[in-house]
Amino acid sequence: MKTLTTPLLFITLILTLFSNSGQCQDEKGLSFKQERILTLESNTNTKTTTIIVTVDKSLINSDKKIHIYPSQDKYESTIDLTKIQLPLENKFKIDSNVVENGISFTLNLPVDALQEKTLTINAEILDKDSKPVPKSLKQMIIIIKPVQNNVSNNKNFEFWVLTGTNFDLLNDVKPQELFIRINTIFKIAEWKETKETKKAKDKSLFGQIAFYRNRYYAVDTASTGLPFSSVKRPLIGSNLYTITQGTYRRTTIQTIDPVACQFDLMYNINTFQEHNYFLTLGMLVSTSNVNIRYKYDYLDTTFFARTSRPDTIKGYGGLGTTFLPEKISYRTSSGNINLGLLWIYDTNTINIKTHLTTGISSFSKLISYSETRGAGSVYRFDNYIEPYAQMRMFATQKSIGISLGAEAFIRKNEVTAFNFTLSKTFDATQLGSIFSPISSLKPSTN
Repeated sequence: MKTLTTPLLFITLILTLFSNSGQCQDEKGLSFKQERILTLESNTNTKTTTIIVTVDKSLINSDKKIHIYPSQDKYESTIDLTKIQLPLENKFKIDSNVVENGISFTLNLPVDALQEKTLTINAEILDKDSKPVPKSLKQMIIIIKPVQNNVSNNKNFEFWVLTGTNFDLLNDVKPQELFIRINTIFKIAEWKETKETKKAKDKSLFGQIAFYRNRYYAVDTASTGLPFSSVKRPLIGSNLYTITQGTYRRTTIQTIDPVACQFDLMYNINTFQEHNYFLTLGMLVSTSNVNIRYKYDYLDTTFFARTSRPDTIKGYGGLGTTFLPEKISYRTSSGNINLGLLWIYDTNTINIKTHLTTGISSFSKLISYSETRGAGSVYRFDNYIEPYAQMRMFATQKSIGISLGAEAFIRKNEVTAFNFTLSKTFDATQLGSIFSPISSLKPSTN
């Protein structure tokens, strides 16, 4: 369709210019105040423009009328003519007000995410029998650029809101907690870099600020051969304590729900066609709700005894019953400083961001947990500073604004935490239009 559209548009423009040039040789009548071919750049789902048709004073108080109506080539990407907001009454009497001020009306033009749209506005004189006056037709062609072809705004700025759900791959791939991410990327500075053997290149420094709520999952199945002991008090009518010792396997399933603020400086090291590469320096602070579930499998019993003397239990090597909680919940906080590499792949239809970072993480870690009758739940935390690495990826279909996301986070002496998200992405500059296409950042190309 695209290969057919371009020649047809070219032919239409030539014929229109040719016909208009012939009209200029006739007596004065109608004209458009704007250019005959009007190109509208757009980064929204609609584009508003005002059209003015001027009328020569020689037509005042005649029995003629002005007829204004739209048309379009059937091979072009179509526009719903019922929604462009042309006046319902599109035939106008020629009076002094029309001659003095012209006929003015506002069009509300829809924008396509992928293709150019064209619309022809026709203005002609009708005689007293409502028939067109020969050679009175004047035409104006409006070309509406696609969202992605307008780089006047998104070279410098991107403001997205992603909202959706996390998928719990450990629970039959069910949607779980709400996911939301508010993310903006903005240009801070731009300059020319020159080298003796190379031409000048545009270099840019961007900033990124993000606020998000997410859910991570972490599973540890490597804890096996752990020792346990069990001491059971005597039953009624007996004075024997039962002592059992052995080993067990523990499966730990964590869900981490952070609320975080992220800031990055992004230095554009290279741009090649749709590929943009950045070196990043960033920081992140977060507070998280952590929920841990435990599953236990008893592997082996290494010792079994009964005694009527409780004071001898320690002599058997037992220190009482091992505490095996089923679940634990607590809140923790952390802060990260990192270096990274960000790759942004951006076309007319898709935007992919992949960010790899590594750095230092400062965090509070749960060391022990116990329950007592007097004190209840007792938590013991300690502060750590450890290296970490993280991968974050979002792939967005821009015309419908659907994003798939994945993250993985690993810290020294801990299992990898990960998540998967499905979300609707909104351009925050166009929140009034829920189903608007997405306008993305396009760094300058060399």
